[in-house]
Amino acid sequence: MKKYHFRLAAVLRVRRIQEEQARYALLEANRAVLRAAEELQLRHEILTETTQQPPATEHATFIAQREQADRLAAAVRTAAGREIEAVDVQRDKRDDWGIHAQRVASLERLDDRARDEHRIEADREELKLVDDLVTSRFGREARDA
Repeated sequence: MKKYHFRLAAVLRVRRIQEEQARYALLEANRAVLRAAEELQLRHEILTETTQQPPATEHATFIAQREQADRLAAAVRTAAGREIEAVDVQRDKRDDWGIHAQRVASLERLDDRARDEHRIEADREELKLVDDLVTSRFGREARDA
């Protein structure tokens, strides 16, 4: 009996590499979301600390505080936008990884099915060989007796 060989082994190997690359891209996207969330939290904390200070009584100082608060609020909005973008990228990467994982799973199922068929065929051939040996031995013993 010849040895089992999956005809699509090269395709499966490529698909596994693609899945691994997609998984690494998803991991990087997850890290980017975490970094963006930390950045947003930091910016928000700075804004909160700044706005909780008592307002200045002098006009120029009051205006300076308001401008600083406006800049900090803009930084919070920018950080929130980056977090939203990172989450969108993360979702896309997760979908991409899912597609690649599904392709690999499909090929692995085909490989399993083909391997099972090969094993069944090998068992049949072995059984046929045993039957032939037993039948031929029985025939020789009957002639010799």
